[in-house]
Amino acid sequence: MNKENENHKNQSSHVNVKINSQDGNQLHFRIRRDIPLKNLMKVYCEQQCLEIEAIAFLFDGRYIKKGKTPDELQMKDDDEIDAMLHQTSGSPANYVGQFRELNWKGGRERKGRAN
Repeated sequence: MNKENENHKNQSSHVNVKINSQDGNQLHFRIRRDIPLKNLMKVYCEQQCLEIEAIAFLFDGRYIKKGKTPDELQMKDDDEIDAMLHQTSGSPANYVGQFRELNWKGGRERKGRAN
């Protein structure tokens, strides 16, 4: 048996990973090595009240495809995944007109002209 097969057999069926958010928070997860990471991403987004489409997950600086498993990415215990908000550009001016004006006190849409 070669070393790679021996190492794989010695690994547990689960891997412990950390997800780092942009605000500095870190969450710990334990996931089976053969389960697609989309399940982990979904749970993370639900816990953080985020839409999964709004978050990019990176491992070793590369985007993680949702269908990939920890085994396919050769993840080890205590590896870290970065969760970043998707950003379409660096200028907030590009977002003008994309969002409806909100009345922040009541959280409702404002009717009529802006003051």
